[in-house]
Amino acid sequence: MQEFQPRRARSAARIIAPLLAAVLAAGTVSACGQDSGSGASSGPVTLRFSWWGSDVRAGLTTKAIKEFEAKHKNITVQTDYAAYPAYWQKMATETAGGNAPDVIQMDYRYVTEYGKRHVLADLGKQSKVLPLGDLEPAIAKSGTVDGKVLSVPFGQNTSSIAVDTTALGKLSIKPYTGGGSWADFAAWAKSVHDKSGGKVYGVSDMGYAEDIFELWLRQSGKSLYDDSGKIAFTKDDIVTFWTLWQGMVKSGAATPAAISNQYDGTAAKSALVQGKSAAEFIFDNTLGATQKATKNTLALAAFPTDGSNSGQYYKPTLLLSATAGSKHPAEAAELISFLINDEGAGKILGVDRGLPPNKNVAGAVTASLTGPDQVVVNYEKAVASSLAKPPAAPPKGDGQVKTAFQTVYQGVTSGKTSIADGAATLFTQIQQAIGA
Repeated sequence: MQEFQPRRARSAARIIAPLLAAVLAAGTVSACGQDSGSGASSGPVTLRFSWWGSDVRAGLTTKAIKEFEAKHKNITVQTDYAAYPAYWQKMATETAGGNAPDVIQMDYRYVTEYGKRHVLADLGKQSKVLPLGDLEPAIAKSGTVDGKVLSVPFGQNTSSIAVDTTALGKLSIKPYTGGGSWADFAAWAKSVHDKSGGKVYGVSDMGYAEDIFELWLRQSGKSLYDDSGKIAFTKDDIVTFWTLWQGMVKSGAATPAAISNQYDGTAAKSALVQGKSAAEFIFDNTLGATQKATKNTLALAAFPTDGSNSGQYYKPTLLLSATAGSKHPAEAAELISFLINDEGAGKILGVDRGLPPNKNVAGAVTASLTGPDQVVVNYEKAVASSLAKPPAAPPKGDGQVKTAFQTVYQGVTSGKTSIADGAATLFTQIQQAIGA
């Protein structure tokens, strides 16, 4: 996940986005031409592997790495992890300095960015140690750019709405189950606010989320970008989307800025977990962490839509890449292969990063799941027929678009900027970021 990046990252993101662009530009020189080929090293090898995520994810990943080391006596893996903003700041700096880890966790929105800077190795050259034939076809090529396998999926998920069935039961309101129109959803959310006497909002405001905007566009046959990576939506689309969410905020259906802006990305600060909203848009693989943070029972529902298209698709939750400057390309590929193709590793990692991308591993893992993990599996089975294949990896600059979307919307929902003016500002910033 990439998870829906919350407002907690806005201050950091305002620093990271331009830093990433500038540092990667400088890093082109140090990374270019260093794809080390496919040969294995002789003797002991030390790899560095970095990722972002929670302490829970760190524990699972570390356990899987120990299993890898037990099977590869000549390879030692040094690991480190950080929160999402800090991870990318560190990654940009290390990449520019020629000191990037051998294996990195990659965000779908940065594959093209890093790929165009020649930072990532072509894993297609490592087919002997990194077979990809058993990956879920819908996401198998999600990290392929210009014919090069720059990243391979480390999990798959889809979007969802987490619904607090316990809180709704106390209000004698039926949980939202998906499938209705946006007007139906807004009416349901408002009923939560009204029935609770204003103590609980129906849904956490998601007007800031580019990810939700993308799915909303897809419901009407549009998209963020066309096949050539050019902007495929208009300023008026932004206005309509924000009008939808601001309408819910003003009616009490969605959380106001005073609540929404407190979210720092941790489950503990989620309005849903705090009991301030009864529903929240999430990527389904994060249900486990969200459920762990609350005593209330959570369920998953599909998106509302005004047509027959949900806009949802199979998404590579996260991806894995080897850096072009690695001195141990074959061993880096072996580590990636173990994490995505080994059944034992899959059982250790579970579905924290989404369902395993390898079909065989996914079958073995999902057969014994319980609790929130089983809820995720059942949800994905229920919506499978409505999920499309993922679009091509976003163009270079999309990370800046995500940040701009959040920053400008904060001004709108705080009442400092009108929807029309905010949309105009955002669209200009998007054009500058994408170069369109």
